[in-house]
Amino acid sequence: MSGAIIISSYFTFSLAAVLISKRKYRLRDTKILFSKRSKMPYFYVVFSSLMFTFVDFLCTYGKEIRDFGGDRKNYYSMFSGNLLGTQTYGLARIFDFVKLYSDDIRSAFYLTSFLCFFILFLSYRISDDSTPSALAFVLLTDVVFVFFVALKQAYAVALGYLMFSIALKKNTVWNTVLCLLLSLLACLFHPSAIILVLSLLIIKLLPQGKQRIKRAFLILLLAVLIVLFVFGDNAVILLANFVGRFSPKYSSTIISYLGEQNGTNDSVSFAFIKGFPFYYLALLGFIKRKYLKLKIKNYDAYWILTIICSLSYITSLHSYWLARLAPYFYFHSGIFFGLILKNSTGWHFDINNKKISVNSLIVYSSEFVLLLRYFLLTFYINYSGF
Repeated sequence: MSGAIIISSYFTFSLAAVLISKRKYRLRDTKILFSKRSKMPYFYVVFSSLMFTFVDFLCTYGKEIRDFGGDRKNYYSMFSGNLLGTQTYGLARIFDFVKLYSDDIRSAFYLTSFLCFFILFLSYRISDDSTPSALAFVLLTDVVFVFFVALKQAYAVALGYLMFSIALKKNTVWNTVLCLLLSLLACLFHPSAIILVLSLLIIKLLPQGKQRIKRAFLILLLAVLIVLFVFGDNAVILLANFVGRFSPKYSSTIISYLGEQNGTNDSVSFAFIKGFPFYYLALLGFIKRKYLKLKIKNYDAYWILTIICSLSYITSLHSYWLARLAPYFYFHSGIFFGLILKNSTGWHFDINNKKISVNSLIVYSSEFVLLLRYFLLTFYINYSGF
């Protein structure tokens, strides 16, 4: 399938999903589809998920399984039973389910795309703070490559979006337990999802507003930084050895994510550059914090999630794989950006009597350029699909 068709299809469906999310629905005659007022009824959650699953179908249309490259070839080997040691428990169960009705790995690709986009749009629906701007933000990130290609991490990332959306609704014991279960479920798909557990603890403790808790986190952060600076990679090895007593898989993940720098100079540099929209957003959050903290509930929680996303890209200069942590925070960084746009005024252009925010222009245009570059390298130049 032509790369140009795939690229245009993705951006067309992204625009359609954002336009759908802009509409307001009321209870009328369609009681089955629209049970109450909703920013995205379940029918459109399913419909939007199918649109992006169709894009995944275009990526493999007309291709033989042996022509799959990169991660998809590895997943084909796992699906065929040739790389059992690299599977996670969660992905193994997905493969077991797919094998009940198909022996084609592409069925696992399409199922993953549908389920992960479904969870993304479900997270949008249930979040108290999501806006069409947030949806546009996340669809302009490389989350599509995660959901299409990285089958293990795809489920973990999607479950992370759902967890954060639930966690930020209210702070009760049962809410926390549910979020903890979702984060642990994500860990069954990819070890890097442990970042969800740590992030959940931070945002659940943060709203209590107790200075001693904030100081404790600051002291903990400084202690970790001091240990890393003093002991360097030896600290990583000690941590990996300790964790290895309980889980060898997590131990190897710690080495690959926190160990010595890996990846080519070009890939490391580009991973750092990809973080620009998040660096800008984190800085914007700092500048507007004093004014907007009183207007936006959970302001600090969203800001911290954006900072964590930014740090994952910055630390990719040390280890390229740390950039893999960033997708866990794409959606809620987008929600943070949407809330800033909604609740503040700033520099803007007047075009046809419409105000175009400079901040939105900078963030969306940079995301578009970075994503388009990725698409062009993957499709238009190579014509090789994912």
